[in-house]
Amino acid sequence: MFLLTGSANVWATLRVSDSLAGRAERIQLWPLSQGEILGRRETFIDAVLAGNVPRIAEALGGRPAVATAVLTGGYPEMLARHDSRRRARWIENYIQMVIERDVLDLTTKAQQLDELPRLLAAAAARVAGLLDVSELARDTKLGRDTTSRYMTLLELLFLLRRAPAWSRNIGQRLIKAPKLWLPDSGLASHLVGYDERRFEEDETSLAGALFENFIASEIIKQASWADTDVGLHHFRTAGGREIDLVIEARDGTVAGIESKLGATIRDRDFSGLRHLRDKLGNRFQAGVVVHTGTETLPFGDRLWAVPASGLWTAG
Repeated sequence: MFLLTGSANVWATLRVSDSLAGRAERIQLWPLSQGEILGRRETFIDAVLAGNVPRIAEALGGRPAVATAVLTGGYPEMLARHDSRRRARWIENYIQMVIERDVLDLTTKAQQLDELPRLLAAAAARVAGLLDVSELARDTKLGRDTTSRYMTLLELLFLLRRAPAWSRNIGQRLIKAPKLWLPDSGLASHLVGYDERRFEEDETSLAGALFENFIASEIIKQASWADTDVGLHHFRTAGGREIDLVIEARDGTVAGIESKLGATIRDRDFSGLRHLRDKLGNRFQAGVVVHTGTETLPFGDRLWAVPASGLWTAG
């Protein structure tokens, strides 16, 4: 019995000639979740797919309550460094070492050592948005085919993740482009130049995108140990209705998650969730708007506003 660890997808490397089919099992280890950091096993996914949502009261509210978690992320080495400058130096060295070392295992094109960090930074600036490869290629001055190939390479290095669109037949036109996430919110925050003060004060959409990426990355981590086997997608109609994250179990039951970087939630924040609930009927178990308020609030049939801490403090 052997346990082999690595920072790149070994099955995609040029040096592996044997598929090891039937003789090896792959386990993808993400950065630590908030529950792991606090010593708790989260059960949010199983609960929400059963129609149960965390009932939270008197949680810490506002952006300061989540700023440290968003900006630090879940890499153990980042958590061990309490000084923001030391965390910044570590993440810069990590990116450099992964690209310099592991890219050589995945490709023979050495020029990518200069081009990949530039593309990763451009991707971070679009975190939680729809992936437009042509736009990325234009802004980074790379060819479209090159950009597409590099995006795949960054995925193999576990530096980004593309979330596929949820596209079950519900009788309407849906946007099929994938959504772009980074697997660690600390990585994403560093690449766009955010510290805690900027995150707490910034009123642009990028702060909200970082919060959405943080919530998505927490659910991605939890999906790796949830009792329910799930697929993770995003949902957007051609008419503009959208849901940040759709969790679908193998039996077809669905839960939807929206992220709002605000302590006050309004009925309109449930527009996409309400639309999907009405389309799916009994298959829809729960719709949750994750926010920075202090308590869980009902917003109609199977719709709830839940503080961010409900993802890791309940269950």
